[in-house]
Amino acid sequence: MKTKPLGELCDVRDGTHASPQYVENGFYLLTSKNFSSGKVSYEGARKISKHDYDEINKRSKVDMGDIVMPMIGTIGSPVFITEEPDYAIKNVALIKRNTQPVCMNYIHAFLSSPLFEKAVKVSKRGGTQKFVSLGDLRNLQVPLPPLDEQKRIAAILDQADALRRLRQGSIDRLNQLGQAIFYEMFGDPVTNPMGWATKSLIQSCHCSSGGTPSKSNDEFWKGSLPWFSPKDLKANDLFDSQDHINENVLQKTTINLLPANTVVIVVRGMILAHTFPVSTIKIPATINQDIKALLPREPLEPQFLAACLRAEANFALQQVSESAHGTKRLDSDGLGKIPILIPPLPLQQEFTRRVEVIEKQKSSFYSSLAELDKLFSSLQHLAFQGEL
Repeated sequence: MKTKPLGELCDVRDGTHASPQYVENGFYLLTSKNFSSGKVSYEGARKISKHDYDEINKRSKVDMGDIVMPMIGTIGSPVFITEEPDYAIKNVALIKRNTQPVCMNYIHAFLSSPLFEKAVKVSKRGGTQKFVSLGDLRNLQVPLPPLDEQKRIAAILDQADALRRLRQGSIDRLNQLGQAIFYEMFGDPVTNPMGWATKSLIQSCHCSSGGTPSKSNDEFWKGSLPWFSPKDLKANDLFDSQDHINENVLQKTTINLLPANTVVIVVRGMILAHTFPVSTIKIPATINQDIKALLPREPLEPQFLAACLRAEANFALQQVSESAHGTKRLDSDGLGKIPILIPPLPLQQEFTRRVEVIEKQKSSFYSSLAELDKLFSSLQHLAFQGEL
């Protein structure tokens, strides 16, 4: 299949490089991290004035139908914009339609594929942070069949991706079911209408901090030991992290190995402006300093403890304070105000039993999702090799 540079097929730009003044009320300035999950997320985003918004948009205005892509950190998670956006961008590539006869859905599908990850030149800044330059994106060679074929390929891949989204939606609904069972059995942990015994989070659990191995020591980052940071806490149960460290780190630093089934929460970061992430790490692992591991002092089942914390997420966010630099945090005072229900252990175990039934169903769905992911990956490979 013949190829053409992306810069010939589309208008490829990037967002602002400046640091505009942030305001309380204004327009969102989204950076690479707001697109790293494959969707637009306003979590942790700062706001800028209309003047700065207009200045940025003179060069890089995001319009409906454009593609945006992180240029720093998680490379290769583009977003196809389907609604009129109301934000400006920084450290984000903006790919717009030009006069070339090209299907933007096809371009999006290629940029979402493993072939893109192999073809684009990714560099590292500061030893670990990945980035891609605007020039390398413009020079990226895109397989280019005729326009009708582009549309056919994009439609097939979109249908396959829709099946994956449906399966993920089923998993999300099962997560909601587990939380509904918690409310039925124990009520709201903040108002505690059933009168259970309670203790604060720091009384009922030892809140253990993590750490970050030195970035200057490459050997620390060559290993298979999971190292979780806030960007990993996007699911109830975690089985692996994006980053891994060498097991020797445990002997050479103060970072501790946590046992499987440890409940963890985010205690520092802009995500606490909107969300209180709670997850259970299902494998022995380590964490960074923006996370607390909760090691129970009281008889608390991990599934129960995690569900209790999720049930009072809004209350926990009310305890979040702000550092002098504007970073959101849950300090000891805030953690000390979060109540933990302590019902009889047999009742907690009954809750765990019910949740485990749901977990078995989720496991089946996850297996199905994995198969759909493999099918989708295979279709992507065939599509951009001219074999679909």
